[in-house]
Amino acid sequence: GRTLLILLTDQPDLLLPTIRSRAQIVRFAALSFERVRMELERRKIDRAAADQAAKLSEGSLGAALHWIEDGVIESAMALNQRIDALLKGKPVADLADWLKTAAETYAKRQLEHDDRASKDQATREGLGLYLRIASQHFRSQLAGETDSAARARRCAAIDAIVRAENYLDANVNIPLIFQQLAIALEMTFAPVRV
Repeated sequence: GRTLLILLTDQPDLLLPTIRSRAQIVRFAALSFERVRMELERRKIDRAAADQAAKLSEGSLGAALHWIEDGVIESAMALNQRIDALLKGKPVADLADWLKTAAETYAKRQLEHDDRASKDQATREGLGLYLRIASQHFRSQLAGETDSAARARRCAAIDAIVRAENYLDANVNIPLIFQQLAIALEMTFAPVRV
C-alpha cells in the first residue's frame, strides 16, 4: 500500500491494457528555451554556450548538459554552418567526411565515460545525434520560408535525413550512409542549370 511505481514511456499505446487501466497518466512537456538557458547559467555555463545548448536541446536540460560536457554544441554549430552553406547553394564537399569525424569524436568521448561500450554503437549514436540536429535545423529554416520551391528543397533534405536514419537503424555500413546523405543533400541544393 505504500509503494509507488513510476513507469516512463514515450509510447503508452504499447503498454498492456491491464497496466494502462491501473495507471495515472502524467504528461511532461519540454522546458522553455528561457528556462533551459537560465538553468545552464545557474550552473556557471557562459551565456553563449547556454544559448546554443538551450536552442539545440529542444527543451531538455539533461541533453543540454550532456552535450556541453561532450563538446556536441561546437560540432552542432559547425554542422549548422555547413547546412546554411547548402541552403545558399554552395557545395559542401567535405560533409560526409565531417559527419564521419564528428560521429567518431562523439564515440571517443562516450568510450572515455564507459570503456566497455561498443565503438561502433557509440559512432552510430553520434551519427543519429547529428542527423537529428541537422533535421532540426532544416525544420527551423522551413518555418519562415515563403518560397514554395525552397520549402520543397528543405522537405527533400529532411526526407534524405530520415532515409539516413532508417539506414542507420537497419545497420547499413556507416560510410555508405554518410555518402548517401551527402550526395542527396548536395543534389537537393545544387544550383539549377538551364
